[in-house]
Amino acid sequence: MIKFDIPDRKRTLSLEKLMTIIGEEQAEAIFEVAKIGVKYSELVHYLKIAMCGKNGADQERIAKKGLEWICLILKKNLDYGSSVFKTPILAPELPVGEAIFVRMSDKIERIRQLRQGNPNLINESLEDTLRDLGAYCLLHLCQPTLEEQFTDPLNLGVPYDTLPQAYVKHGKEIAPAEEEPF
Repeated sequence: MIKFDIPDRKRTLSLEKLMTIIGEEQAEAIFEVAKIGVKYSELVHYLKIAMCGKNGADQERIAKKGLEWICLILKKNLDYGSSVFKTPILAPELPVGEAIFVRMSDKIERIRQLRQGNPNLINESLEDTLRDLGAYCLLHLCQPTLEEQFTDPLNLGVPYDTLPQAYVKHGKEIAPAEEEPF
């Protein structure tokens, strides 16, 4: 039996009981959100304290700017289809982490150009460039592990051991492997 503590009510509600009240699908969704909430509740609590200025103006500014930045990264990642975590189309020999370093290098070069006073023809500010560089740093830290990459290396939404069937389903041919990868 899965149970969920309701702190302000001083009682426990089982998943089964919640299902009878609001339905199975909604109850399971609530429990998933609750698991995330419990895991990150301490972080969220600290963020709330910082955002309301209880830890000083510096902490408030950092929390607010950081939250805006995280939301921007999430929106861009969604718009780009998580492309930063996929093998680069034009450089398939580059691992994901190396490709992110290339993007970071581009941003560092952009910062150098802006600081030297070179023309800004694309109207990208230093702040925009710094924000992007920081985003790539975070994305590098968030890149999928090797195990996660090999679970679905082609981003077809299928487990690795079913790749031949996935290729056929998606109309792709499979080239025979010349040697075992491991």
